[in-house]
Amino acid sequence: MQKREVEILKVPSDLDELFKTYRSSRTQGGNLGAAFDVADRIYKNDATVFLSVAGAVTPTGAGGYIIDMIESGHIDVIVATGANITHDLHFALGTPLFHCDPHEVDDFELQKNHQERIYDVLLDPTCISEVGKFIRGLVRQLNLPAPISTSRFINLLGQAIIANDVSNAHKSFVAMAALKGVPIYCSAPSDSEVGMNYGLEQMDDKILGREKTSLVINNSLDFPELAGIFLTASKTALIVIGGGHPKNYVTQISPFVKEDLIYPNIRQNFPRYIQREPDDIGGLDYMIKISTDVPHFGGCSGATESENLTWQKIKPKVLHEKDGIEINADYSLAFPILAAYIKTNIGQRKPKGLFDRLLNLRDIAMEVRKKRIAVLGLDSKRD
Repeated sequence: MQKREVEILKVPSDLDELFKTYRSSRTQGGNLGAAFDVADRIYKNDATVFLSVAGAVTPTGAGGYIIDMIESGHIDVIVATGANITHDLHFALGTPLFHCDPHEVDDFELQKNHQERIYDVLLDPTCISEVGKFIRGLVRQLNLPAPISTSRFINLLGQAIIANDVSNAHKSFVAMAALKGVPIYCSAPSDSEVGMNYGLEQMDDKILGREKTSLVINNSLDFPELAGIFLTASKTALIVIGGGHPKNYVTQISPFVKEDLIYPNIRQNFPRYIQREPDDIGGLDYMIKISTDVPHFGGCSGATESENLTWQKIKPKVLHEKDGIEINADYSLAFPILAAYIKTNIGQRKPKGLFDRLLNLRDIAMEVRKKRIAVLGLDSKRD
């Protein structure tokens, strides 16, 4: 057991001192300080960085942190809820949101005035209607011959934001991701205004007999793209905001790749693309989790790294070498400090531009699966 003498902490006067204070702290402040060290290793080893964002983070304005991290090249892939994409559009479309005191508002009055509330944030009555019009307008224009992945649809949404009003595009992480080639996946698009309005357009295509192919968004098409990213990354890292479905959407790809795609001597067939040996593929190399959830209620958001290890979602070294850390804190407290550390100490990073390579990455994953079947048989692990 390693021991370190407790220091007397002083009030920091600048960012460098603030970061040092967290590194010297204990409890959740100490965990945040430990996250700085994990971040150093993530970017030093040029890991492909996934960001998963649960709940509704963007209505608070926190989408700006994501925008900054995309611009500085510190995020390579995003998985978000439909809510975060929906509320990101308010800023892009110029429909305002307002801070409020949740203990003073009258929800009956808000309901009469068609005004929605997210704890201490109020939506302008135009917010949801304008988002709906914008999404339906985009979907109505699309006449695609085949279903598309969520990453492609959200990229089209980002491009539409830029075309609609480039002056407001810088306020949208969806638009910034489209500009920088960062793929965004939505783990449950139907659970939001995004899915409801896309579904409404599908209905209207049939009712009105429009002479076009209705848009179909297929989450199953996300898997070969994500698998291709995992297969070709030299290292993988995940920053978790809140947990939830987006967290599991990323972490489940590791066992998927490990159990259903790779096979012995895989690099003999793919020497240029697959950089790691078979026993080193599968399982995240790094994880930083910021969540208020705890493990004893049994939810995925509170699942510890040890629990994730049993599912092969992370590598053993995440625990043994302290390449992972859990911060039990509100994201609004911890995430901006972590992002400030990364921006200040890591510096600008060249974007990987993965979106433009997704078709190639998808094909690699498909070919790996094909060769696995040829080498091991269809039911070598499970049918």
